[in-house]
Amino acid sequence: MFAGLINQAKGAATGLVLKYLTRTSVAIPFVIALGFAMAAISMLAVQRFGYVFGYWIMAASLTLIGVIATIAMAVKEQKEENNKPDRRIET
Repeated sequence: MFAGLINQAKGAATGLVLKYLTRTSVAIPFVIALGFAMAAISMLAVQRFGYVFGYWIMAASLTLIGVIATIAMAVKEQKEENNKPDRRIET
């Protein structure tokens, strides 16, 4: 009786893991490409502005991107929280 249920759970878990592994394997080349793009941009900044200021520009740019991403995620989570149905039980 429980063997069928356990086999279904194993199959669902395996399918889920394979789905995320596939997504991860697709993302890997893009992550590597992003790394090369960051290296190229930093080299351009260093050539244009010198080592110290070029790396400060890169640090400030990445910090700004992080802050914008954090704000965007907070707004998205707030929208999702506001769209959830109220599950309180009224008595």
